[in-house]
Amino acid sequence: MGKKKAPKIKAHHRQIFVCMDGDCAKKKDAKATKKMLSRQLSDARRKEGIDRALCTGMDCIGTCKRGPLVVVWPDGIWYHSVDEKAAKRIVDEHIVGGRPVEDLVFYRIEGAQYLPIEED
Repeated sequence: MGKKKAPKIKAHHRQIFVCMDGDCAKKKDAKATKKMLSRQLSDARRKEGIDRALCTGMDCIGTCKRGPLVVVWPDGIWYHSVDEKAAKRIVDEHIVGGRPVEDLVFYRIEGAQYLPIEED
């Protein structure tokens, strides 16, 4: 059996995970949060030239309170209560500006490597 080719993925520096299947929020709210974050990222790509982040829905991330919950990786930053206003702040301040939105952060993974924005 031959070696399988590895899949290709567009280079990115951050991945935004949205809890889509937990009990922390209603499923419709989680879907709306993912849609809002995706739209904010799309706007940032057009306006700021930011093309370094992906938004992905995932199953329960294990913290079943104060959702919708969002994790920005590899920074290891966990956000709670992400509504439209919070989604905009996460993209503007964290993804574009390089600073976590401290008043929405409820957990940090120790040892996670924060990657500052680098100019191409």
